[in-house]
Amino acid sequence: DEQHFRDFTLGWLSKRSGVYFDLEVVDSNRDIPHSRKLDIAFSNGSLLRIRFDQGVGYWRLGGSPNFDFSEEADVLIDGMSDRLATLKVHNSESWETDISVEWIA
Repeated sequence: DEQHFRDFTLGWLSKRSGVYFDLEVVDSNRDIPHSRKLDIAFSNGSLLRIRFDQGVGYWRLGGSPNFDFSEEADVLIDGMSDRLATLKVHNSESWETDISVEWIA
């Protein structure tokens, strides 16, 4: 359910950072550019753009988070820190991931 996903994701990010986020959800990965980037806009108009060389499929999770997506968003948000503590993120190949950072004032 797209609204449930949005509620959880925005709630989790806001709870962890105290920052407002905007989230665009699409039906297919073909609806977004291949490049992976994170734009962080600041209240003074500045923008920090971080580009990741590898796609999401490059990363793997070790462990089992026991994540039941049918739970209410508030329940998922409250238990997320405990779930994340059981996971280890690692790359699926032996090469490094290049990351570039651009400051746009």
